[in-house]
Amino acid sequence: MSDTLKTRLARIIAVTALAGTIPLTAWAVSTPDEICPPAEDPCIVDSTVVVDDGSVLDFGLRAVHIVSGGQIDIGPGSVTIRCGEFSAAGGTQPGVIARGLTGGGTVDGGFLSIEARSSCTLDSNRLCLTSTNCNFGTCSAKICSGDPTRQCTNDGSCDVGICTGAFVCSASPSTGCATNADCQLGTCSATACSLNRAEQCSIDSDCFFGECSGGSSGTIFVGRNIRAEGNSAGDITLRGASDITVSGVITADATNIENDGGTVELLSGTGAVHINSNVKATGGGRGSGGEICVSAATVIDAEAEIDMDGGDFDGGFIELDATGDINIAKTLGASSNNGEGFGGEITAFAGGDINFTGPATHRTNGHTSVENFGGDGGAQDYTADGDINIPSNVAFESEGAQPDGFGDTLAFTTGGTITIAGDARARANGASGGGGSIEFFSDGPIHVQSTSKLDASGGASGGGEVELFGSDDVTIAGDLESSATNGGTGGGIFVDAFNDFTLTGTLLVNGQPLDQNGSIDVSSCRTVIASTGIVDNRGELGSNSLEGGDVLTVSSGGKVLADATGTNTFIHRTLEPPPVINGTVTPSPIVITTDRAGGCVTCGNGSIQVLETCDDGNLVGGDGCSASCQDEACIAQTAPPGYPQRPLCDDGNECTADSCDASNCTHILDNSVCDDGLACTLDACDESGDCANTPNNAACDDGNPCTTDTCNPTFGCNSVFNFDPCDDGLNCTINDTCAVGVCRGIPDCDAGVFCDPISDSCGGTTTTTIAPTTTTTTTTTTTTSTSTTTTSMTTSTTLAGGAICGDTVTQSPETCDDGDQAWTAGEYCNATCDLVSCGDTDDSGAITAPDALFALRSAVGLGSCHLCICDVDGNGNTTAGDALRLLQVAVGITSGVSCPACPN
Repeated sequence: MSDTLKTRLARIIAVTALAGTIPLTAWAVSTPDEICPPAEDPCIVDSTVVVDDGSVLDFGLRAVHIVSGGQIDIGPGSVTIRCGEFSAAGGTQPGVIARGLTGGGTVDGGFLSIEARSSCTLDSNRLCLTSTNCNFGTCSAKICSGDPTRQCTNDGSCDVGICTGAFVCSASPSTGCATNADCQLGTCSATACSLNRAEQCSIDSDCFFGECSGGSSGTIFVGRNIRAEGNSAGDITLRGASDITVSGVITADATNIENDGGTVELLSGTGAVHINSNVKATGGGRGSGGEICVSAATVIDAEAEIDMDGGDFDGGFIELDATGDINIAKTLGASSNNGEGFGGEITAFAGGDINFTGPATHRTNGHTSVENFGGDGGAQDYTADGDINIPSNVAFESEGAQPDGFGDTLAFTTGGTITIAGDARARANGASGGGGSIEFFSDGPIHVQSTSKLDASGGASGGGEVELFGSDDVTIAGDLESSATNGGTGGGIFVDAFNDFTLTGTLLVNGQPLDQNGSIDVSSCRTVIASTGIVDNRGELGSNSLEGGDVLTVSSGGKVLADATGTNTFIHRTLEPPPVINGTVTPSPIVITTDRAGGCVTCGNGSIQVLETCDDGNLVGGDGCSASCQDEACIAQTAPPGYPQRPLCDDGNECTADSCDASNCTHILDNSVCDDGLACTLDACDESGDCANTPNNAACDDGNPCTTDTCNPTFGCNSVFNFDPCDDGLNCTINDTCAVGVCRGIPDCDAGVFCDPISDSCGGTTTTTIAPTTTTTTTTTTTTSTSTTTTSMTTSTTLAGGAICGDTVTQSPETCDDGDQAWTAGEYCNATCDLVSCGDTDDSGAITAPDALFALRSAVGLGSCHLCICDVDGNGNTTAGDALRLLQVAVGITSGVSCPACPN
């Protein structure tokens, strides 16, 4: 029996044993046809199917239904299932298993991806998961005729250099080649779709294939559990063209203390995501929490808990993103549950409303270690184009753990109304910690109900901040606090309302005695501290600042309190009545009048205020000034469908700044709206009102003549080495040429003499002079007739040990002898009869950029270099590839060269 069959049999036995009393028949598959016949639609899975690791089961647009008695088991492997519709319903055992053989998660979890696809309405052969798979933009991308994947701006962009010894083009290392011709990618004459350059086109309609709704339903229904827990948790991805409904528990927990939770993705391309059962991907005690990403083209309904808690290495991540509403009914958790772990992160973005229901506590809290160190809380960020609604049984926590953890940020941003009746806590729970931040930003009103408390208090490290900024009214009936204990400094509370602010609750910043306190700042059109309202900031040097442009009132029973060393400052507009104080203000306020204080926009008061273009003192239209105080002549000039659907005077051209001036609409060209973020493009509006982003190569000039600098309209400046003639600035060189981004010339000097770049003259020599050893020979000649004796003496130069450099005989200590003592760069034997090292063309003792340049010049015929010096890749030739490798060695990208052996 083969090892593969033994492995499959072992898995089948294990799966059958796990089934208990449920009789299952299991077999191992790697293709969809092994599960059901090719024509069967839907494909019914009614027994256990064990899928081989690495399999991609592509059913086309056929449906796959796992029914009672059926199960897909991928073990700890990686499997992708592609179909037109997927469901797992009926029965009690998990519908999909992605974990180890024991079934208890004692080995690693697997990696499961399920894709339920549809097809494009205008091309049924194009399968899709989102409508973006059917829409590839406009027919505007320029590509090289010889390489559709390469974008270009001109014909020069399609020339990517020469084919180097490494078989890549010199100006595009990602482009492979066999000859130089392979680096000439045609002309910049073809066009492709702007969002997919693989789609060539001639007109815009060639890039549009309709919507992703033409084939199968593309839905996913999980009515039974999916499990991918393990020592190292697995990953689960459910990607549907339409709705995804989760009614079975999804688990990707780490069961080993050291490991992180897994990843869960629920992604609907054109529909909704409904989570009706818990989703868990928790980490081990010394790991981090997992990650979940939920994305829907319409709505997200989170009706069950999502748990991404972690251990000592922090909580996990929860991300919810919907084009429509997000409805959250149960707890979102990404806290740390062990050690000194920090809280994780929760983010939610809705194109509609975010609606919370409960009871639920959404938490990203830190944890305390056995060594008594506290982890910080984690951030939560909720953003909605519509409203955010938070009832009294819902709370948010981003708390620092005892003794020294800090709270983090709880942020809520809307384009509509924020209503909060529940609690938000970004406080420090320990004596040494610091408060975090609670932030509400709204384009509409903000209402804090009486059941709500927003708390960013801290310990010795001080209180945090509570901020509310509303473009309409702000009302606070609950309690806001940013105090500090254990000697800490109070934090800050900041409220800014475009219209009215009414306080019936409490604003409290209570720092410790004898400690500088924080501040409470309120700014609005009409500020009213009602009879039950309290502004309390009684730490030393604390400050309260209340601004009411038109109205500033402290009602009977209302209180504004500061320490004797602190201050109360009241600010109002010069032309409006002074503050009305019927309640308690201690100490007495400093009253400031200013024309810059916030004022109310009140249509019909006869005064043209911000956002108004007229005000004739009444709320009746038809008299030139509308009931909303807008100039009716300018309303008539607003492009269809008209005001207020369009902004006043909007001409439909995004390239103009539109305004109403004396009953006439003005339209000023505004090129800033066309900014594409690339510094090298000229961004401007054309005559038709469309943006034009024209590449400007000059803006990419890096000052180096040896690089060709162009502006790519996709990613900006691009510089590639060229081989252009240049001037290295030296009079003692000739034939100056660019190579590897450097301009270098050939020395115009006598043999053995180099061009000195400092003196710009042939003033140096590459020949090394060896201190000679002098031997003396004395010859005596005697002439009898004159009794004269003549003595003659001769000398010769030798190396130590008696070897003569330059006599063609290699003797110790020589390592070579090429017959002369003259040496020039590129020769293998230097002036002292020592071998030059591989790649070290100038015998400097190290491989540097000049060595790479010398090798490149030799490769293109502008110089000479022995193969045992310049053939650093050992392929028998000196090529540009050798130069590239030398440059990589010189700059530390790679190490090591290998030349052929030198003669000796």
